[in-house]
Amino acid sequence: MYLQQRAEQMNITNTDTEMYLQQRAEQMNITNTDTEMYLQQRAEQMNITNTDTEMYLQQRAEQMNITNTDTEMYLQQMAEQMNITNAC
Repeated sequence: MYLQQRAEQMNITNTDTEMYLQQRAEQMNITNTDTEMYLQQRAEQMNITNTDTEMYLQQRAEQMNITNTDTEMYLQQMAEQMNITNAC
């Protein structure tokens, strides 16, 4: 109720807010398409793609000799050392 009263005092409605944001976007000539294009261009400039990222992470895992199996085995060993089981 307080927020509703404040909004009424300030004569602010959702429509007013939406219109303001729309006007600001128009003034700045920013649209979702512009933003998507910018991000796409930046990715191209940096030569980064999802595939690149996945390959990098895969390479890092190989360099560190870490696999999902290694991780699972490590966690299993840790649980045994601490005498923790699912049953507990």
